Amino acid sequence: MTSRARTAATAAAGVGGPVILSLLALLATPARAQTIRPATTVTACDFDAAALDLALAVELQSTGAAIAAATANISITVTCATDGTATVTVQHGDLPPTSRSLDLVDVPAPLAPRVVALVAVAAVHRPPPPAPALPASDLSTPDAAATPAPPLAPPAAAGVDIAPTMTTRANLGSTGLSSHPRGVSARALARLHDGTTALWGASAALTAGSGSLGIAAAGARIDHALGQLTPWLVAAELGVSVACAGAACAGLHVEVGRIAVAAVATDPMVSTRPLAATYVHGAAELSFGTRLAGLEVAAIAALGVSRGVIARVDTEAVAVVAGWTLGGAIEVRR
Repeated sequence: MTSRARTAATAAAGVGGPVILSLLALLATPARAQTIRPATTVTACDFDAAALDLALAVELQSTGAAIAAATANISITVTCATDGTATVTVQHGDLPPTSRSLDLVDVPAPLAPRVVALVAVAAVHRPPPPAPALPASDLSTPDAAATPAPPLAPPAAAGVDIAPTMTTRANLGSTGLSSHPRGVSARALARLHDGTTALWGASAALTAGSGSLGIAAAGARIDHALGQLTPWLVAAELGVSVACAGAACAGLHVEVGRIAVAAVATDPMVSTRPLAATYVHGAAELSFGTRLAGLEVAAIAALGVSRGVIARVDTEAVAVVAGWTLGGAIEVRR
């Protein structure tokens, strides 16, 4: 090889070496940047941190080396609850964290990490907070210019809530019995039969929704010149509210039971015998209620009809527990 050829070869080697090294550096830099991932923590979820890292890698793949490298100061924490919700918290260095609650109940388990990654990456890509503007009076003061402003909370990206309100399936709106919870009720009642005989009593019932089922007892004592009559009533009762408007409600009330009349004569020459029969009563009710000390208190008026017994002294109807009725009650419900 001539000296001219050796000189040319040496010059080519001197130029080609740096070019090759530069190309290798350019190829290696994106690879190192792409391997930088946010620190992830997954708690009580159906997927682990490795699955989330894989989903984050897919979402960050199209963002370029610069954004991937920027995630070095970002940590992502995912905490799952038993009701199927997940809380995603993205921490940007020393800035306040950004949180978002997700409902993963209807999300298939293999897609859950991808959904979480989409939300997290949306927060990662938000623009940096703007520098705080100082008042003109502070710019002229050296101390004010030298004192850094406190960090501002980063603005939320599209689709990311700083303080979201989460509605779970447990507190979704419902209908039917949910507006009338189960409980108990008690009544003090009075009922006038056929304008003649009034019974006084009480009842207790279990309530569910707009209906109630319970037992009632009532009685009276009637004095007569020839003796004393004592009608007693024990019955099962069923009530239902048909319609309400404000504090007023209209309903139906049915009782089926046993009515008995005991008689005691004041004259030993007068003979007596007890009476008993099936008692059936149905009434339409109108109530007006309010709340007192955590209880529902209602005043009730009722108009109905009944079938029972009529006790007579000679031919005089003394105890009439049958016919049309007019009643009233005070009900306490809890």
